[in-house]
Amino acid sequence: MAEALRLGALKEGHPRPIVIRALNSSECEAFPLFTAQAVRARNCFMICKIVDRNFAEWNRHIKRLLQPEHLIEEELESDRLLMNFWASARAQIDHCRIYFREVHGREKQKVEFNGFIDRLCAQDWAFGFFQDLRDFALHHAITFPSFRKTVGDKSIVLAIELQTADLKKFEHRWRYCRLPEHDEALDLIKLTSLYYMRLRDDFQTFFTKWFVPHLAPAHDFFARLANEVGGAAGPDYKMCLITKMTSEGGKHAFSAQFPPLDLLGDLGLRNSPKPQLGATMPKFRES
Repeated sequence: MAEALRLGALKEGHPRPIVIRALNSSECEAFPLFTAQAVRARNCFMICKIVDRNFAEWNRHIKRLLQPEHLIEEELESDRLLMNFWASARAQIDHCRIYFREVHGREKQKVEFNGFIDRLCAQDWAFGFFQDLRDFALHHAITFPSFRKTVGDKSIVLAIELQTADLKKFEHRWRYCRLPEHDEALDLIKLTSLYYMRLRDDFQTFFTKWFVPHLAPAHDFFARLANEVGGAAGPDYKMCLITKMTSEGGKHAFSAQFPPLDLLGDLGLRNSPKPQLGATMPKFRES
């Protein structure tokens, strides 16, 4: 017979946790459900943190390129970081679409999530362009941008660009964006930053609206237990749910799970930043 779950408190460096109390029957029933919800949400929103880190790494690289000295394999490193960010950004959209469907159903996903993506594509040329560029790469070829760094006596000019003339060589339906009629050099430094702003700010607002109500019961459940542990054992102890604990010959062993203390905060769904909806259209969008 499995041991009953017990609420515990563990202090760093201590060999065993303190038992606070056994969970009651309703808590034992709720625990696996809320744990599964927390794990599924974490697995989805982890990709958002990867997107943040990939963009931060790309941004630091651009700042280093704007220094006079030349870095080792500047162009290759630029392509690597850019493709890492693009791939993770698309993964964020795809994984969140699947998670939305699991939580809210297929019909709501078609109307709400797909409609959200379509509106972003219509409102922001850069966002739509990168959705199309991904499909272009799948059906035709990966088009690497041109790289140019010019160091002068008083200035440094850096350009990482895609030529629309190269994209137009292929028969491809640009579903979300309209390429400019005249050949243009697309500034990927600027467009990538605009794309990231949408992934960060607009998705944050969308996630808060659609996932906070779903996850709030799990958040409140774990937060209540964590507060109880803090009140009983003190702030130096961390909450745990003890599944097994033995003591024999002065040796202690235990198995425990460590639920999130602040589920919504860990997922980035609390204190959501106000979306920055400034003018983000490239100049050729109006042509």
